[in-house]
Amino acid sequence: MRSIIHPVSGRSCVMKQFQVPLMPGFAMTTHKAQGLTLPRVIVDLSSCRGTEPPYVMVSRCQSLDGLLVMRPFPISKITCRRSQDARNESTRLDLSRWQSIAVHGSAQEQEATKTHLVSTNNEHSTLIEQLFLEGNSENPGHVGELVQQLQDEDRGMNRHPNVDMSQMIHLM
Repeated sequence: MRSIIHPVSGRSCVMKQFQVPLMPGFAMTTHKAQGLTLPRVIVDLSSCRGTEPPYVMVSRCQSLDGLLVMRPFPISKITCRRSQDARNESTRLDLSRWQSIAVHGSAQEQEATKTHLVSTNNEHSTLIEQLFLEGNSENPGHVGELVQQLQDEDRGMNRHPNVDMSQMIHLM
């Protein structure tokens, strides 16, 4: 307890001070957190849009023990379809990788890639076959044309399954 004098009225009063235990906190955006590994993370998944931000948020923590989900969130926040831009970029990167293997890969790498692509029953198998058959042409415009064809085919289709983080959430 402590006695103080009011600065305006001049009256004396007794005060009892209680301190709330606070720890300084720090917040950052998902973009800022990319690439970081943190010991403890509190995430607000209900404020996310798309599948990429929740993945970044949840994957920054070193362990599940250090991860705290701030409040309940709809499961649709983590199971929505990837954006068209993300699907287009993934298609472009896949095709670029396959083109590199078709042009520069060893016979063993080419065969392993062809076998993998056939076994995954890829809906773009005709274009991929064409890529491997004509891959040695070293025609730079050829890759661009195939990418455009794949992107045109991919519009409206879900080539890549939804990112399903529900297994990760159940572990928490």
